[in-house]
Amino acid sequence: MKQSRRELKKQRRNKIWMGALTIIIMVGGGLGIFANNISPSSSDLPYGDYAFNKEQNYWATELNGHKLYFAYHPFEVEMYNLSKDSVDLLRNSQAIIISNDPNSQFRDQIARVKFNFAESIGKMIGKQTINAFSVETAYAVPVLNCDNASVEIPVIMFEEGETEIVEDGNCIHLYSRSEADYTKLTDRLLYGVTGIIE
Repeated sequence: MKQSRRELKKQRRNKIWMGALTIIIMVGGGLGIFANNISPSSSDLPYGDYAFNKEQNYWATELNGHKLYFAYHPFEVEMYNLSKDSVDLLRNSQAIIISNDPNSQFRDQIARVKFNFAESIGKMIGKQTINAFSVETAYAVPVLNCDNASVEIPVIMFEEGETEIVEDGNCIHLYSRSEADYTKLTDRLLYGVTGIIE
């Protein structure tokens, strides 16, 4: 079957358009890659007077000549309320008890977050932490909870619930249902005690 001139012309025009479109996409993609390589890195994101850079999976900044690492950028955690009184309580304490229910369904996640928090607050502001459980266990871990909280040794309780920070005298409750959110809350505490988030 013979094609008409009109159909041949239409096919030729479609091929030209497809070729032109392919060239535009390829050139545009190449320009995009070039522009990304010469523009500022998207992993640089300042917060107030602090320059934050993404290093591997952490946000890094400098404070008093020391490099600090956080899992989350301040913009990702600043919405969690933390009073100046609680920040001062942690800053001025002799030590901090970090406790949780060992029977929590999130006990493994909480254990990792508690370990990371204890290490970070020790490096950042020189605070010793006391790892504890809120109820008796077979482990040689002290049983401490908000009843044991004082101005000298406040308690941070990791508990299950909607993600939030609840302050109760000398006890700070961190409520969450995931490791990521517990980490956000501890990062919020760390940003508070270092003064990065006022």
